[in-house]
Amino acid sequence: MRLSVALLGSILFTSVFAGPVPDQGTLPSDHHKATLPAYDVPAGQALSLTGQPSAPDVLVRDESGRLIRYTANSEVMTLPVHSRDIQIQLANPLKVDLQYQRLPVSETRPTTALNVERIIPGQLLVRRDRPGSRGRLIELAGLGRDATILEAQRMRASGQYRYVEFNSIVMPAAYENQWMLQTVRPTGAWHYTTGGARVAVLDTTFWLEHPAFEGVFNLADRFDAKPNTEDNRDVSALALYERSGVLQNHGSGTASMVATALAAHSEIMGLAYGSPITPIQIGAEDSDGGTATNVMIEAMRFALGLPTDAGITASQPVSVINVSYEDKTSFEYAAEAYEEIIAEGANLVFSVGNSSLRRNLAQDKVPGVILVGAVKSDLTRARFSNTSPDLDLVAPGRYDGQLRSGAHLASAYERDGQIVHYINVNGEGTSVAAPQVTAAIALAFSLRPDLTPQQIEQIIHAGTATRDTGPAGFDEDTGYGVLDATRMVHAARDFGQGDETTRDIDNDGVVDRDDVDDDGDGVADGDDAFPADPSESRDTDGDGLGDDFADLDDDGDGIPDSQDTDFDNDGTDNDADAFPNDPSEQSDLDGDGVGDNADPDRDGDGMPNEADAFPDDPAEDSDLDGDGVGDNADPDRDGDGTPNETDAFPDDATEQSDTDSDGIGDRADSDDDGDGVPDDDDAFPLDATEHSDADGDGVGDQADNDDDNDGVADEHDYAPLDPAQSAPPVNESEGGEGAGPISLISLIILLVAGGRRRQIRRR
Repeated sequence: MRLSVALLGSILFTSVFAGPVPDQGTLPSDHHKATLPAYDVPAGQALSLTGQPSAPDVLVRDESGRLIRYTANSEVMTLPVHSRDIQIQLANPLKVDLQYQRLPVSETRPTTALNVERIIPGQLLVRRDRPGSRGRLIELAGLGRDATILEAQRMRASGQYRYVEFNSIVMPAAYENQWMLQTVRPTGAWHYTTGGARVAVLDTTFWLEHPAFEGVFNLADRFDAKPNTEDNRDVSALALYERSGVLQNHGSGTASMVATALAAHSEIMGLAYGSPITPIQIGAEDSDGGTATNVMIEAMRFALGLPTDAGITASQPVSVINVSYEDKTSFEYAAEAYEEIIAEGANLVFSVGNSSLRRNLAQDKVPGVILVGAVKSDLTRARFSNTSPDLDLVAPGRYDGQLRSGAHLASAYERDGQIVHYINVNGEGTSVAAPQVTAAIALAFSLRPDLTPQQIEQIIHAGTATRDTGPAGFDEDTGYGVLDATRMVHAARDFGQGDETTRDIDNDGVVDRDDVDDDGDGVADGDDAFPADPSESRDTDGDGLGDDFADLDDDGDGIPDSQDTDFDNDGTDNDADAFPNDPSEQSDLDGDGVGDNADPDRDGDGMPNEADAFPDDPAEDSDLDGDGVGDNADPDRDGDGTPNETDAFPDDATEQSDTDSDGIGDRADSDDDGDGVPDDDDAFPLDATEHSDADGDGVGDQADNDDDNDGVADEHDYAPLDPAQSAPPVNESEGGEGAGPISLISLIILLVAGGRRRQIRRR
């Protein structure tokens, strides 16, 4: 077994153990430097980690580098080991002694790790190569996801930075198992906030000691109203369990819709998992299902830090109050009391009730009071949900899961030999829907604490916090639509920024009305499925959930993206797909960012595909002779049998030579040798120095010294082109002796004249 500690990617030391890693120990880190210890641990075992004495952020990655666990501060992390190598990264460059302890296999439990890492477009975390650098977040305005990845690669290659990492949103594993949470689209909201605004949940029994709420429940502020219970008995979850043998869950289940401790091995997580909860018990599970209005008002005043009849008040006032309790009677004084609560800046959220009736109460009409109904998985009204002319919106009305306590707490909840170590929270009702809206408001209020309850209600009524799945606009079944947490947070962020004539979502100086890319994500509004959401631009399966963050099954094939080897379901595995989220594209031959199916020049050689004989080969674009060999590589590109280097016309299969170099091939030239004599009349059409051969002996007359081949050299031949005559004729009638001298003189004259003619002709 080996234990390696790496510093900024370089191995500092390696400790080799003869056997397994010791059950516990300390792994020191260097001062001012983050460490990357890697452990070889047998699969099925686990490590329990905590940092001392500092409080680091610890990131755990598998051997492929995928983030599988994250914890902040000094909380203990229990990590099941499913891979051969695990890397532990300290996000803060602090001096930390990392304590570890290996747990027995029997004690390992499934984790609800923050195990889904999604890149935030346009953001990178960088650290320059200098000692003590803490790093910084840089904004790359207008870059989409793919462009962000390319920019990160460029920055890494530059050598100017020690670290260049993507800024990511990490989502709890429980998210993948909750259809209701996915339905309300929280992940786009989580880019901005995971909560922080305090929430009060007014309900029945709470399991206050349950580890799923460890660090979530504010136990310092206790206010337990106990009406409708005989002799005012203790109605806490455990007390009721001891009396009845039934472990009550309504208050715990309702609270879990708002927030749970992500490290508590729960199958349920809350929408505002960063918000603390003040649990206020106002009734009991074994009561008649209602509570006195005055008790509710007293509890609200306590939660807000206002004076109460009991003389106590919360030390940490809340901002949002959830009431998943059916108030069946209309009270004018209740309306007045709620107006007072609203005036204090508190957001009040009520469930509409489960009687399948039409509700019309005075207190529901108070401006700022949010009334919530429930929908089924098909986003139509649940049969049990009341209707109302004052209904604001709806949310999913069923939850299904368990809040596990873990074996280490089981002994505390043992009865008759049975160990109770979990709470079943399976059920349905508007009690489930209301806290989801409460959580979304907590997210919005965490981002914009300056907003009033009336402004939150205004956002909902404007349809900017919902998706309208019923009749257009308002209706008594679904109000203004189904909760959309991402839209609510974005609307809260932009509230007061004006309409599209003055609003500028991406702050680029161009108002949205004139901006071709309102959200500045690099995708034009006309091509953007979410033009006002910079975190989303695609919706491959058309389910209303963006591919980048909100939708965990981008192609809608029923396989979660975390397990899907083909995100867009186009038949090409993600690793081999240049566009894993675009089913219409798989490759990008020239790397220009345009998929080959849409690219008019996919090999990027400047020749359009339709005119390119080799559209997938940037080195070739034509094949003159059609032999399948591109012209750039073909030694005889016109296919005429003459190699290109000896072919006067390498691109013309009908020509190979140009004897007189006049630019006209010999096949087409009427005077190949350019001597002025047409080829048809030229005895030597390819020899510009010859054009006739009087005696047909194959030697041109210019070079032949006996043109007529009569045996008399031309220079001595009286008729050099007439083989029948080589001397002048003799006049016999003038014969006799007197003719001798005269004939000799005449012969000399003729010979001289003949020589001159020869010279003139040769010139």
